[in-house]
Amino acid sequence: APETPVCAVLIRCEGEFSGNVIFLMEEGEAFRLSEILISQDLGSLDDAMKEEIRDSVNAEVGNIIIGAFLSAISLLVGSPLPSTVPAVAHDMLGSIMDVVAALYGMTGDVALMSKTTLNVIGEDSEVRGTVVLVPDPDSLETLLKKLGVF
Repeated sequence: APETPVCAVLIRCEGEFSGNVIFLMEEGEAFRLSEILISQDLGSLDDAMKEEIRDSVNAEVGNIIIGAFLSAISLLVGSPLPSTVPAVAHDMLGSIMDVVAALYGMTGDVALMSKTTLNVIGEDSEVRGTVVLVPDPDSLETLLKKLGVF
């Protein structure tokens, strides 16, 4: 739902394929994942420091997941895809997607989405997220040709 609070990790890639990749998790999932990965009590730290640590963890998880997707695309297009440092944002899903649409809607109207499930060893539950690939228009054509779509 558009009003769902989310944590978004954004990375821009350039090269033969260029575009933006966003990893989205509901805030509860992002909080739970960071708690699992930190696996220690942060009780003595103030709230701002705890939030900074959680953002750092979520940025790194997003970086790893997005990096895996970009590696696969890099293999498809046969060219390296240098990427930016991940940026983290917290907002409602609708607001995040509005920004994406405003920034990139001027040049294209296609996004590829992939649901992602993380299983953490020793944990009984899964953490779910979505990877959104927003290619630049020329790059979309390159990718679709490599995928054999046209």
